[in-house]
Amino acid sequence: MSGVRQDIQMRQLCHFFRADPQYGMQIAEGLGIKLDPAMMSAVAKT
Repeated sequence: MSGVRQDIQMRQLCHFFRADPQYGMQIAEGLGIKLDPAMMSAVAKT
C-alpha cells in the first residue's frame, strides 16, 4: 500500500481497524502514518 494515494490508504486503514484494531495499528505504523489516539477510542466503541 505504500505506493497508493494517502486518501486511499486512510480509507483502507479504517477497514483494517474495524476488523482488528491491533492489525490496523500495525499497518499504519508500517506505512509511517501517525494516528490520533482519539481515533482509537472511537474505533473501540464501534
